[in-house]
Amino acid sequence: MKPATCHPGREHVARGLCSQCYGKFLYQKDKPKYISRSTEWHRRNRDKTRRWHSFPAKEGDRRADCHPEFKHYAGGMCMRCYDAYSHRKNAPKNKERKRQQANKWYQANRERVRLREVAKKFGLAPEEYKAMVERQKGLCAICGGPPKHRTYLCVDHCHTQKKSRELLCVTCNAGLGQFYDNPELLEKAAAYLRKHAPEGM
Repeated sequence: MKPATCHPGREHVARGLCSQCYGKFLYQKDKPKYISRSTEWHRRNRDKTRRWHSFPAKEGDRRADCHPEFKHYAGGMCMRCYDAYSHRKNAPKNKERKRQQANKWYQANRERVRLREVAKKFGLAPEEYKAMVERQKGLCAICGGPPKHRTYLCVDHCHTQKKSRELLCVTCNAGLGQFYDNPELLEKAAAYLRKHAPEGM
């Protein structure tokens, strides 16, 4: 298997990229073309795709009180005005219902959302992240302890090379960031602590 240059642990597909990165490359390359096609299609089919539109009144039809040139739909209004009235009337109730539905879905899919964010931010597929957790036996690569303050381990990555390293607990991960990932600063901090450590420690 030829390794990809973007993610050496994945199989090469094209241009030195893995399948996920190559898909992103193709999308960014053809994005203007996709957008122009979509815009042109919606311009041609604007009337077909419009969900609510008022119908012109014909002879013998009941006419709307709001717009006599349109056919009556409900409540003395044409379809467009009734839709706007119904939306204003039910907006607070629908907003609360949608908020509850979104919160319920998030609570049931927290792990799925988190893995999706990991894949988006670090380029790690969910299977790769789970394999790293199993390889480290669910423990931090520095302190050797279980996750602290959170139920999962954080992905430590190099800010310069933009590559993932290992999994750390949130305390160790934040500690490295506070020292700018600088080994010399960390060594000085360790020497400082040893210098001022109480006797017998």
